[in-house]
Amino acid sequence: MDIKNLKHEINKYKITDYYEKPVISIIIPAYNVKDYVGKCLLSIIKQTFKEIEILIIDDGSNDGTKEIIELFRQDKRVKIFTQKNMGVSQARNLGLKNALGKYIGFVDSDDWIDENYYEKLYQTVSKYNADIGITSIIKHKKSYIKYNLHYKKEKLAVSLKDKIKLCEDKSHRIFSVWNRLYKKELIDRYNLTFPPGRIMEDVPFSIRAIYYANSIVSVPHIKYHYIERSSSIINSSDKCGKRKKDHILAYNELIDFAAEHGIKLPERLNYINNYWIFPLFKVYVGKYMKKVLLFGIIPILKYSIKKESE
Repeated sequence: MDIKNLKHEINKYKITDYYEKPVISIIIPAYNVKDYVGKCLLSIIKQTFKEIEILIIDDGSNDGTKEIIELFRQDKRVKIFTQKNMGVSQARNLGLKNALGKYIGFVDSDDWIDENYYEKLYQTVSKYNADIGITSIIKHKKSYIKYNLHYKKEKLAVSLKDKIKLCEDKSHRIFSVWNRLYKKELIDRYNLTFPPGRIMEDVPFSIRAIYYANSIVSVPHIKYHYIERSSSIINSSDKCGKRKKDHILAYNELIDFAAEHGIKLPERLNYINNYWIFPLFKVYVGKYMKKVLLFGIIPILKYSIKKESE
């Protein structure tokens, strides 16, 4: 969308009243996303639920992102923070530090949400007094879209096993923070923050939030639209090996937390690395476990690394 049309849309949907006590604080880190951030922020100011504050953290952008963000300042619910480039963790932590709402939502600046997204989330978590509400994820790939997580009805999960099961996407991962609404009381009580300077920062945050939440409820008929792009942190090249190191660190922390608190993780999450032995055998290695699959499909061996070393 060009700047002229963007300004027109902002004028059409902007709110000129300031909510001194917003119900929901929405935290949006932004770094070099000039082609995406306008659509993202429009989807937020268009929300049918109006009692929100919008905390945009510019993480040292240098591509024109900041200029687009500034256009949204005329909406009185928007608060803009600027920091030198320190990464998404510290951007989100800065948002958490300044959030005034009773609930917290996260949106990535290259994604977007349905217009009734926060209205439905708020209604449902209030109805069940749940600590977390979770929604469907539509993944937008280059040539097609698909559900990565799809809820067709409301379901309340109270036990740890049910909470983990409810949060699993099609890859059996449970760590997305942006398709959820959190009670700020939960975040504050357990000091839930994101580890600074790290990729995979949502892993330690999410497992703790799931573990400590009194309950989690699924919210159908609304969607978080996730845009898969080659220049994102996860999909960009890893020449210095930082992404791999952070991945191993995050999953080691996950496995340790699970072991300490008696959490049974989905099978796939017990392994932090994998490699092929010739074309026949794929080996999955975790902190405490290892398994070997024939052709990468048929399990033929699984054992404890601890026992192996003893």
